[in-house]
Amino acid sequence: MAAALTAHGGTERSAEPSAVTVTVTAVSKKDAASRAVKRDDVELYQGKERKQVADWRRGETLFLAVLIDDSLRNSIANQWNDLRAFLMAQPPTTYIAVAYARNGTAMVAQDSTKDHALAAKALRLPLGSGGRLH
Repeated sequence: MAAALTAHGGTERSAEPSAVTVTVTAVSKKDAASRAVKRDDVELYQGKERKQVADWRRGETLFLAVLIDDSLRNSIANQWNDLRAFLMAQPPTTYIAVAYARNGTAMVAQDSTKDHALAAKALRLPLGSGGRLH
């Protein structure tokens, strides 16, 4: 179950409340039946101060970004089949992006797409330690 949480709380600098949206994902333990999480089940804190949960609604769309360190050894690609299977198992409402981190920059290999096969196809061997520019 994924839900969007909107919280309202004032700030010291402004008399007007500010709104922040947070995605919350509740996962049940293995072999346990999941149950709906209600707004009253959630407590939100900023530091030690409790904030009011202004809105709680189920979200169907998820944006998943896979960021791979391009300096990893090529042997990490031994796990690509598992990663591809994970990407393909996502619900149709999930957008997936694939990028490679190199020199402090994310190089996008595949923009967000609902075509999970296209996202999985963007996986390639990392450049390894030679991928670092000094």
